[in-house]
Amino acid sequence: MGQGAGEQTYVDAELIGKVPLLVELSEGDRKKLATIAQRVTKKAGERVFHEGNPSTHFYIILEGRVSLSVRPDSRQEATLLTLGPDEVLGWSALFGGHRVATGTTLTETTLLAFKADELHQLCEDDHHVGYALMKATCDELARRLCDTRLQLIDVFHGPARSGQTPIPPEGR
Repeated sequence: MGQGAGEQTYVDAELIGKVPLLVELSEGDRKKLATIAQRVTKKAGERVFHEGNPSTHFYIILEGRVSLSVRPDSRQEATLLTLGPDEVLGWSALFGGHRVATGTTLTETTLLAFKADELHQLCEDDHHVGYALMKATCDELARRLCDTRLQLIDVFHGPARSGQTPIPPEGR
């Protein structure tokens, strides 16, 4: 699981039910996810995955912080985003392909980890679980896209002046 596998333990449906992203799943669906989930702990400074590598795992951060960075061409690495508890990490594993960024732990971090092939199979076998997971992930990605849009507006047009109303992200 990326560089330095870290400490791994299996999880139960109760832990899955505490994750806001998965809270709407039924007890039976949470049990199905629990059968393919592992709890992974990584030390600060460990790579979870590297940009360009195959997307082999999907993660949800339980505790800690992870930075996402890219290295465009041969330029210096640039941090794009810092993620924390209850956020999705490694979403590209749901769709196949390769990592679009490098994930590095900033603090000791505990992750809920799913092997991509097992998660794909579960989603194929149980479309209800697949739809719920895809919907929750897409909601998370839409939130990030809105946040990025607001950051770009700040960069190119300056922050909203006192008395001006910033452009609200949709669905918030």
